[in-house]
Amino acid sequence: MIFRLGESLRVSGLLQDALALQEALRTDGEHVLGPDHPDTITARATLATGYSALGGHHDAELLRSNDP
Repeated sequence: MIFRLGESLRVSGLLQDALALQEALRTDGEHVLGPDHPDTITARATLATGYSALGGHHDAELLRSNDP
């Protein structure tokens, strides 16, 4: 459900708010589910997309390079 909120914020143009939520989801996912869990991988990919949308291509690439 929270993942959908992040997507809704992004689509609505609230990129900074979406990015903050996506960062929290990624961090929580890594701690609770582990780095290789499918939901954590999805959270990393979504966060990378958010970074790219804001011009943070280097940060996005770093996240993508951590995917299994």
